[in-house]
Amino acid sequence: MIASFALVALAAASPTVDQDALNKCAAVSKIYVAGLRALAQEIESDAQYAETHNNEFSPEMTQRYVIWYRKRQSEGENYPDLHQIKLSLSEQYQRQQSIEAFLDHQKAERDGVIADYRARLIQACPWKADEIRSRK
Repeated sequence: MIASFALVALAAASPTVDQDALNKCAAVSKIYVAGLRALAQEIESDAQYAETHNNEFSPEMTQRYVIWYRKRQSEGENYPDLHQIKLSLSEQYQRQQSIEAFLDHQKAERDGVIADYRARLIQACPWKADEIRSRK
């Protein structure tokens, strides 16, 4: 992620690009960096909480999980109710599967946000498209 912050440098002056295009590129770069910082802060906060609380979800992540879980139940997933604490082996497996699916969903959402930022940056700075694509 830190390498992504270097994308701000993409708005550097170029003799073949007019000032308006450079300004637009710089503005989009700043938005991109702010979004990445917020995303990184959320990930870091969740990780720090897990490290100090026996790998438990942070309160914020728990809330995201509950919302995601209830939505999946309403869409027909056969997950045990969240208030159930005595679970059969089958229900324990379902609960664990839901946690893994939630974590996959969270990663896919983050990847989507990053891809969206990258696409907007390429649109704003087309002369830097190859450089933007190469920074992963």
